[in-house]
Amino acid sequence: MRDSLIYKTFSPLCSGLVSVETFGINRRRERLLMNLDGHESEVLSIAYSPDGLLLATGSVDGAVRIWDARNGEQAMPSLRSNEGAISSIVFAPNGSLLAAGTDRGGTCVWDLSQGHPTPRWFRGNSPCVWSVAFSPDSSLLLSASDRSVSLWTIETGQEHPTALVFAGEISAVAFSRNGVAVAFSYDRPDYGVIRLWQVVTGEFVGQQLNTSGSWVFSATLSFENTRFAVGHQDGTIQIWEPETGKCVATLLGHTGIVRCLQFSSDGQSLLSSASEHNVRLWKFQQDAAAVEASSVIFEGHTDVVMNATFSPDGRYIASASRDCTIKIWNAKYATSEAEPLRAQYRTFFHAAIASDSSFIVCGFEDGSICILDAHTGKPMRPPLLGHTDGVSSVAISSDGRLIASAAWGETVRLWDARTGEVVCEPLKGHEPPFAAFAFSPDSKQLALSCFDGKVYIWDIAAGTTSNSGPLDCTRSADRVAFSPDGRFIVAVSAGLIHICNAQTGQLTCEPIRGGNQDTPIAFSPVDDHFVYGEWGRSAYVSNIMGERVLMLEGYVEREKDNEELYAFFQSFAYSPDGRFIGTGTIKHTVILWQAATGTRISEVPGYPGSICAMAFSADGSSLISCSSDTMIRIWDVEAALSLSSSTSDDLATKLAYTKLKDGWLLGSSGELLLWVPEEYRDYLHIPPYTNVTGQRRVSVMPGSGNVFRGENWTSCWSHAEL
Repeated sequence: MRDSLIYKTFSPLCSGLVSVETFGINRRRERLLMNLDGHESEVLSIAYSPDGLLLATGSVDGAVRIWDARNGEQAMPSLRSNEGAISSIVFAPNGSLLAAGTDRGGTCVWDLSQGHPTPRWFRGNSPCVWSVAFSPDSSLLLSASDRSVSLWTIETGQEHPTALVFAGEISAVAFSRNGVAVAFSYDRPDYGVIRLWQVVTGEFVGQQLNTSGSWVFSATLSFENTRFAVGHQDGTIQIWEPETGKCVATLLGHTGIVRCLQFSSDGQSLLSSASEHNVRLWKFQQDAAAVEASSVIFEGHTDVVMNATFSPDGRYIASASRDCTIKIWNAKYATSEAEPLRAQYRTFFHAAIASDSSFIVCGFEDGSICILDAHTGKPMRPPLLGHTDGVSSVAISSDGRLIASAAWGETVRLWDARTGEVVCEPLKGHEPPFAAFAFSPDSKQLALSCFDGKVYIWDIAAGTTSNSGPLDCTRSADRVAFSPDGRFIVAVSAGLIHICNAQTGQLTCEPIRGGNQDTPIAFSPVDDHFVYGEWGRSAYVSNIMGERVLMLEGYVEREKDNEELYAFFQSFAYSPDGRFIGTGTIKHTVILWQAATGTRISEVPGYPGSICAMAFSADGSSLISCSSDTMIRIWDVEAALSLSSSTSDDLATKLAYTKLKDGWLLGSSGELLLWVPEEYRDYLHIPPYTNVTGQRRVSVMPGSGNVFRGENWTSCWSHAEL
């Protein structure tokens, strides 16, 4: 850590050290985790998506920016209302809708599931909307304009006749968990009003609560509806119980107008910002007598913090300021050791890489599909939404125009890879679930494996089964693939390899025994050979007539108890010239082979996480891999090949062959090489691969000149300085 006192004191006295550089992540576990820049003017509003993956911010410049909350990059192009400043912003509970209130145009709603979302306007009597809220089922929208509250039906855009008019200005609106609407207003400088009403009937619920003190400028409702918090002009915050109508606590500490309040999801914390340059986090301690709270201050903005919000899981705080920046803080800092932002916290279920290696499609356990730039790791557009369960398989057409996806128990969907729009109705004719599918080389057909044990050929344009086939397998095929010329289909089913004519559906030979469940098939681009994995530690290359040509011998790892662990092959790829075969294993190891002889020419151990997809770049210089630890890496092929000729004592080779265990990088003989702090372990970058996910990495390389290690480590001290 270059800014630490130890480094500054002792680094001038040392030479021959290992070089460690960090990119895009904090070097210490601090309160401030990330700083987001991009708005051209003051940032007024901020909101997390329900899954915590996206962060929306609205500015005086009229722009709404959608950020990837994990890496701080913009997840999609900016949205614009063109109707004044974005005074408030909120995601719908379904995650696909985003509403923004403006100070000149009313409320606009974007559907983020569309390829190029355009705003829908909900305009009432007043154009100035200061607060917006969605109902729990995402079907209704509340908007507060000056002294009135309007209720809208999202589907029709119609305003309900139950709009309410207040005597004072509206400071906030919200929905309770049971769908009851809540409004906060102030009628006179000396008190505020809290009213609840039934959305359907428009009738008030319970008694009006009057808050004493100066003007009410902000308010919020706890997730369990057990407390209200209101912020006043004089900096005080009051906590109210709606059932008893009593003020149970008064929080002091702010010196100006309390502009923002939000409860954590568990109701045990409260977030506030005022006319100051900081954010306060209040922790409640409740006993039988009273409610007490202590606060922690998060400092770093250079102007007034206009808004702040918790992430849905309560781990992070995001704040928006007049200094035009957004900051993400560690909410746990005050009570426990800080937790670093992780590269991603969703789980890959499946991934596919475009034939030109320009983009990657990832299907996640939450049913979303992300399209990432293969060279930067950045999202190319908002996630594709439509599946209601984990995405079990994805595929990309050869021309890169279409994406096919399926979720557990659902039918196949086709998407336009550029716009993200659904290009046709879900494929019909057979009941889901579907086990596997693959595009034909001309992108006009889809080979689809069903659970009835048959592989059907679908005409994509017509959306129906073609006249060829079907291929009849023993059981449903776990993987299917077209040959490069489109003449043959290979399917792996129940430990058997089926090879058939794509036009007739007839087998070219008897099924081959072998085939590892859920292991992809890769065809050579220059001949009729294909590679597939088998149970155990081997993979085979066969020709289209079912004759085995080569065997790729895997390796065995031995644990402390001498138990053998086979490095099962999880993915395969041929280089564009057909010279090399790349294989990925469950231990995140990449092995390069001579395709002609089956000779292993390079092996690069990786880190925990199986490689679920891989592909060579179009020029063959790089190998892209996606792994189950949600990391995307680009491997330098020439650098990987050169490792085989390096001496074993070379530190670069030692580092490339390291394994991470219990926080240590271990050499090939188990020797301890380097301790890695926990916050760095997800981002390690050691040649010959580059971690590109979110552009966050910790680069570990040999230092210049001699590097002293082992029993000779004390030679790193510069004797002239001692």
